[in-house]
Amino acid sequence: MKIVAKKPAFRSLLSLSLLSGWLLIGGCNQANQESTQSADEVAELKSKLQDLEAENKDLKEQQDEIGLGSDPLKEAKPVSEIVAKTSEDNPESASPIQSETNRPAAVAFNDIADLPTQPLLADLIKLEILSATDDQNFQPYDPISRGEYMIWLFKAHNTISRPAQKIRLAPTFDPEFTDIDAKHPAFKVVQALANAGYSVGYDDKTFKPDQPITREEMISIKVGLDKGKSIKPVRISLLRSAWKFSDLADIDKRHSGYIYNDLFAKGPKGSNIERAFGKIGTFKPKQAAKRHEAAATLWQIGRETAPKALERQEKELS
Repeated sequence: MKIVAKKPAFRSLLSLSLLSGWLLIGGCNQANQESTQSADEVAELKSKLQDLEAENKDLKEQQDEIGLGSDPLKEAKPVSEIVAKTSEDNPESASPIQSETNRPAAVAFNDIADLPTQPLLADLIKLEILSATDDQNFQPYDPISRGEYMIWLFKAHNTISRPAQKIRLAPTFDPEFTDIDAKHPAFKVVQALANAGYSVGYDDKTFKPDQPITREEMISIKVGLDKGKSIKPVRISLLRSAWKFSDLADIDKRHSGYIYNDLFAKGPKGSNIERAFGKIGTFKPKQAAKRHEAAATLWQIGRETAPKALERQEKELS
């Protein structure tokens, strides 16, 4: 179905009215204005009037077809109603604005209601950063692999951070690590973060994408991204001044500087460690991070939070 813009239709109707009036005045005053208006000019005006009458008839038929009355100013339907009618008649032609404002709600998980991190995960779900399994479960207590955490982290960074801070995906050539190639789903994001200067792999040039990420590894990678730089190790005494964990001596030295600096990356919901693990007396650095713990670290990226990102999205859609 062809939609005719209302504004041109009104302009044609208005032109018709003006021309009709002009002819009427011209006819009444013709005897007094023969010196300035010839019979040929009147005939030309009559011809134009006939053309406009025919055009007006077509416009009225098309207006009736899309639900407009004879008075386009009084009876015109809102554009949203016309778009909706058009979309019903031809779903493939649905307006992109309509599809954005009426997009389906974010996926709901069946198994996160009782989690201490549930409020944080709810914001990430709204931002479509997290994905469910086939049975709509999040499997919050399962370990998360290094590769999957990197995929989440990359997506969270580019969704929550300001546009100018976004990181581009890397090309699929010249691998940074020897044990992950272009066929792996995490390859591009691992490459992108490594190319951006973040420390994400091991000293032997491996990444181990399918290995569960440990708590100390996860905090190191996340804090490195928050701070935007590599951080040197710190002495155990300095680490103890920040955190009172009973097992600080078990933390690998290469992660010590990142874990120390996490205390100074606090936001409205605490640091990465506090959001992920809550108030704890032992850090358990070698233990595999659980999926809901890993997700909680993503709620804040640098100084930006998920609620701020949601506010920006709402403004863009309004």
